[in-house]
Amino acid sequence: MDPIDLYNAAITDYQQGRLDLARQGFTEYLRRFPDGVSASDARYWLGITWYDQERWDSAIAELREVPTRWPESSKAPLALRKIGDAYRAQGDEERARAAYQQLVQQYPNSAEADAARRQLGD
Repeated sequence: MDPIDLYNAAITDYQQGRLDLARQGFTEYLRRFPDGVSASDARYWLGITWYDQERWDSAIAELREVPTRWPESSKAPLALRKIGDAYRAQGDEERARAAYQQLVQQYPNSAEADAARRQLGD
C-alpha cells in the first residue's frame, strides 16, 4: 500500500470518528514506514486517538515520542501541550506543569507555548 494512501485513510477514519480504525491505520503506517515523511504526524494522531478516548497513559506514551524522535516536527509543540493537558486531566499538576515548561523552553515562539504560558500563569 502507498504510504500516502495509508496515512490519508487513517486520517479519514479519525475525522469520521472511527478511532479504533484510525488507530489501526496509524499503527500500520508506523510499522511499515517508521521513517516515512508522515511518521511524526502519524505518531501524533495515534496519541490523539487515545487522548480523545481519555486513555491518558496511552496518549501520553504515544505523544511523548513526537518531540523525542522528531523535535523539528510541527506536531512536537502540539504533542507537548496535549501531554500537559492529559496530565492535568489526571490531576497530576506537577507533571502537567513540567510538560508546559518543556514546551515553553523548546518552542518559545509557538502558539502552543503562548497557551502553555497561560496554563502556567506566566
